[in-house]
Amino acid sequence: MKYIVYILKSERDGGIYIGHTEDLSLAMAEHEAGAKRGTKYRLPMQLVHKESVKSFKQVKMKEQYWLSREGVKEIETMIGPLPKKKGK
Repeated sequence: MKYIVYILKSERDGGIYIGHTEDLSLAMAEHEAGAKRGTKYRLPMQLVHKESVKSFKQVKMKEQYWLSREGVKEIETMIGPLPKKKGK
């Protein structure tokens, strides 16, 4: 089975959403409809990165990487600075 790990950027608040799916078109439609948790109030969202992985284990590893300090730095290299989290 093939999975896609993807990163969306909110055009409203500049924040990112990291997710995975087997069907990117369906996932994007769900995001645009506000059906995906974590993006409803952050629409519109723009796809800024996607990559295919072969296993669910790789999905989890990629998601953890993108959430790490190193991964966030790489995301900022691709799309520019991310907004600072409240309280930091």
